[in-house]
Amino acid sequence: MLTVGGILKKEREKRGLSLEDIFEATRVRVRYLRYIEENKWDRFISRVYITGIIKKYASLLNLDEEKLLAFFRRDYEKREKVRFKKKVPKEYFTPLAKKILSWITFAVILIFFVYFAHQVVSYILPPSISIKSPKEWTVKNRKYIEIVGKVKKDSQVKINGEI
Repeated sequence: MLTVGGILKKEREKRGLSLEDIFEATRVRVRYLRYIEENKWDRFISRVYITGIIKKYASLLNLDEEKLLAFFRRDYEKREKVRFKKKVPKEYFTPLAKKILSWITFAVILIFFVYFAHQVVSYILPPSISIKSPKEWTVKNRKYIEIVGKVKKDSQVKINGEI
């Protein structure tokens, strides 16, 4: 019985192409091309992904896409239940990708904790104040003393309960 994978494989071999040649032209990974040729539908994430690969593969080999999709639907629907993978297995990540992902995760967590620590420290510590006048710290026998100083933006200074 004719299958999608059998037709694609036969046509590819007839033209003397390797799976690597198909990969170069379509940018579909070799393992997925092999799964298509072997009709291993359970290796894919979704049906849409399978049909997309079949369309690319068929158009590259100048085959009728609709005919191949009809064969696919026939074979696919015969299966009672195809279980798709729910998440991407760890084997799909290269060691370099794992390392980069780990460093990015570490950097994001580190930045979060540094920012959080900065916010806690700025909340706990009082704002800095620099007094410009009076110049000396002396007690004066006056009813009112004018104090000139500088504080950070949005800060309030209270002296004896008054702002």
